Amino acid sequence: MTPGIVAGDRRSRLREIVPREDRVSGLALSLVLLSAFGHALWNFHLKRSVDKLTFMWWVLVISTAFLTLLWLPLRPGWGPIPLKGWVCLLGSGLAHVVYLICLTRAYDEGDLSIVYPLIRSAPVFLVLWAVLLLGERFTALGAAGIAIVLGGNFLLQLHDGSVKGFGVVLRSWSKRSSRLALAGALFLSFGSLIDKVGVSVVDPFLYAVLFFDIVALFFSFQVAKRCTAKALFIQWYRSRKRLLVLGVVGLPSYALVLLAMSLSQVSYVISARQVSVVIGVLLGILLLGERQGKLRLLAAVLICVGVAIIGLA
Repeated sequence: MTPGIVAGDRRSRLREIVPREDRVSGLALSLVLLSAFGHALWNFHLKRSVDKLTFMWWVLVISTAFLTLLWLPLRPGWGPIPLKGWVCLLGSGLAHVVYLICLTRAYDEGDLSIVYPLIRSAPVFLVLWAVLLLGERFTALGAAGIAIVLGGNFLLQLHDGSVKGFGVVLRSWSKRSSRLALAGALFLSFGSLIDKVGVSVVDPFLYAVLFFDIVALFFSFQVAKRCTAKALFIQWYRSRKRLLVLGVVGLPSYALVLLAMSLSQVSYVISARQVSVVIGVLLGILLLGERQGKLRLLAAVLICVGVAIIGLA
């Protein structure tokens, strides 16, 4: 039995249990909203950490171990993975590792309430890939969504709520943290596009497990080059409780997105998950005391709305 048939059989059983309307607005939406909260939560704690590279590595390792132990005993008789599935896993894994490296470095210098919304602007790039690689038409609604996202990103770079000219904003965008966040968004969009293809040929549960295995492995190479065993031990000693919680409920939330992608249209998944932008900005403002709270919250809402429009275009 091929993985495509196995994955198809499972999705067929889910469709029999969950009607299409409920599957999009109910089950899939619940999965995506849980994922959004988990995503914002681990980004908040990553920003709070002192050594962000070792913190990220521990969360990855714990998440990988958790998903492997959770899903392997429950595997539904998976068959061999087709070449297309492996290509997707490796391609997405590499893209997500670059995204995580950009993210950790951006948080070293930038505020959560700026870096996080910029990172979550990745669907703007998804529209570009859809037009260039998939031959999709660029719609007026999609253009409006992109304009709103860019407007939100513009507001994020204002320092006191007054428009002092595009020069100030362009200088803010030239900051290393902003450039890293946008680069991370670019590679995140690569990974998301690849994942949608991947879960169509590989069971989403198996895909999630192997995805985390590959990302953890590739990320470990980067950590081995830049960190010592002592630094890893110190991080564990200082943050083990947070690391364990985030390893179980934080990063594995992406598995919920992969499952939601297999149950509903990717546009709904992309749109609903953007509520994490508002959650992340609120965490930065309320718990980290970051400045320009009202302005950044307005910018986050604009980005959230713009990305939702892009997803529905």
